[in-house]
Amino acid sequence: MKSDIIAIQNAILKEFYLRFREYDGKMGLSAPLIPRISPQYLISRTIVIGQETNTWFPNKDISDNLYHIIKHNPNNLEKDCLIDRYDNFIQNHAQKYGGKFWEFNRLLYKENIIEGEMIKNGLLSHCWMNIFMTEAVTGKNKNEGRPTKNKKVANQVMELQTDLVSRILNILSPKRIIFLTGHSLDYYIQKGALNKTAICKTPLDEKGILQPHELAIFKIEDSSHFLHSTDIIRAYHPTYFMARINTNKGLRKRLDNNKISDSNSKYYTKALVNYLKMKSL
Repeated sequence: MKSDIIAIQNAILKEFYLRFREYDGKMGLSAPLIPRISPQYLISRTIVIGQETNTWFPNKDISDNLYHIIKHNPNNLEKDCLIDRYDNFIQNHAQKYGGKFWEFNRLLYKENIIEGEMIKNGLLSHCWMNIFMTEAVTGKNKNEGRPTKNKKVANQVMELQTDLVSRILNILSPKRIIFLTGHSLDYYIQKGALNKTAICKTPLDEKGILQPHELAIFKIEDSSHFLHSTDIIRAYHPTYFMARINTNKGLRKRLDNNKISDSNSKYYTKALVNYLKMKSL
């Protein structure tokens, strides 16, 4: 298994280098989010996609972290991006990080959706990625640097990374992908992650209360596609569905009409968790 993991990790590092090696450094981008692959991932085969990283351990003395890493330290790609960033975050922050994104990741293990511990021997037992593998370097709360908020930045990053996400997914052969991105990024999921493949969106909620734009199953229709048999779910980001969704009046009305007293967030989270628990991989 160790040799398999080394081969997978090296293939991922190579893909990142090949995609970004021609970057000219004019966008002021962050270090890339390169995932570390663990032995436990080869068991769970689960990928969670989400969480912005525009404050991804930046070197504040460098105007463009991506350019510096790729152009000046390509032989240190593993150290700069995996050891100093991904491993650092997983080992020192992920278990106690206060955001809803990591609260939901921890819930996957609490509910035994993924068996075992979230972090074993210092490594994440599933795989964490993002649609946008690099982002503009700016303050965490400044929307101009965030692809999820700034369409111009999103298009520039997507053009720069081309089919990188899709190629990484191909290497990883996941059984399940959970996109915690919201429906506003469906275009980028289809273009960058699913490689422009036709997809069918169906409601995940059997009661029909949660609409496909709120919570959906994505099915790739092409039977020859490498993700055709993968369980693909697209949900809101947990920051919304575990808290802010309680202000959604449309969902509240649908719940009331069905005589369901659960809060919006409780109903949404329960529907998603129940599906993940019942759907065998």
